[in-house]
Amino acid sequence: MDYSRFDLPDFAGVKKRDYFLALVSGGLLAAAFPKLGLSILAWVAFVPLLLACGRKSAGKAFKLGFVSGIAAYAGILYWINIVVTTYGKLHPVVSFIVFMILVVYLAAYVGVFMYLVRKAEEKGVPVLLSFPVLWVALEYLRSFLLTGFPWASLGYSQYSVLSLIQIADVTGVYGISFLIALANAVVYELIKGVVKKERSIHPGRGVVIFLILFAATVVYGFTKLDRAETGNGHPERPEQVLGVAGGDEDVDAQRRRDHRNAEEPNGDAHVPDPQRLRRIGVGRRSFDELCKCCHANPRTVVDVMCIRRL
Repeated sequence: MDYSRFDLPDFAGVKKRDYFLALVSGGLLAAAFPKLGLSILAWVAFVPLLLACGRKSAGKAFKLGFVSGIAAYAGILYWINIVVTTYGKLHPVVSFIVFMILVVYLAAYVGVFMYLVRKAEEKGVPVLLSFPVLWVALEYLRSFLLTGFPWASLGYSQYSVLSLIQIADVTGVYGISFLIALANAVVYELIKGVVKKERSIHPGRGVVIFLILFAATVVYGFTKLDRAETGNGHPERPEQVLGVAGGDEDVDAQRRRDHRNAEEPNGDAHVPDPQRLRRIGVGRRSFDELCKCCHANPRTVVDVMCIRRL
């Protein structure tokens, strides 16, 4: 990357700065997932990596992408190492080695991804097109190749933005990943065209396309949430949410019987009648009430056939 465009001649051509930008991208992506869960960072997480790979050869882009992937997946999946050592009783050294093998494997996808993006750019394919398409294609491949690893897909970073993720019932998580990847490409092209004064391919059109897709996604999400919230114009009651024997039986009565059965050693456990379970949609209030009921009644058998909310 030619840093002279930023009027920083002291850093012109410094290779370490490119790797630093790659690590920044990995850190931003990791921060977008839990534990930090700063989901907004995912929308710009790849911009430093794209800037680092600008005008680099495809081979160097692979290296930078690989480094960024190491930082990202080591931060996103850190908990796996804790789980297998704490609950799986695996030796910490063995666990760390296996964990790093997994991280390296996942990072290779990011490396290949940046390699293909640079190759496509060299052949005249704009980043606005190649970036989101290739990311979703490789993310889909990763979900199935070698038994598959569908965790940590880019779209999952938006788990808390309910109005945005409703589109997943149409596109799956890949539609959300596409939108986020497109946003990163748009920001990158704007930086090239506005800040760096480089020739950028259709940055204005990219912004318009992204805004249209984003607006359509959010409107769809709010529509789905409102429909799930109100049903036929009336808030759902908890008894409409719980698939239990007795169907429309009062939840309080069910709660009292469950507590009574829990206190009696020979009490009959409550078993749901499969014939009376219903396919239901859960709104915000009813979902919260469902959680409260489950917490207050640990012996209550709850079978939610479908939670359209999620």
